[in-house]
Amino acid sequence: MVFNAQAGTFEDNSTVSIDKDLPATKEKTVNDVKESLKPILEAHTGITCSINAKIGAGDMYRTISGAVKMGDNKEPQDMTHK
Repeated sequence: MVFNAQAGTFEDNSTVSIDKDLPATKEKTVNDVKESLKPILEAHTGITCSINAKIGAGDMYRTISGAVKMGDNKEPQDMTHK
């Protein structure tokens, strides 16, 4: 946000946009930041916040639970990153 601190008046409406994509390894940090920003975002209008931890090339994925191979009538299995 940029504004002239010496100005005699300020705009009645301001908008703030927070956008950041972080690696999947930073998921805990992302969740902590989102939780700490929640009261601020609820108390003010005009703020959009999109902070995400995204899986990229080479990242380990989370375990996928309950997967069934197509055409297979076996019990669901968990798929883990190897």
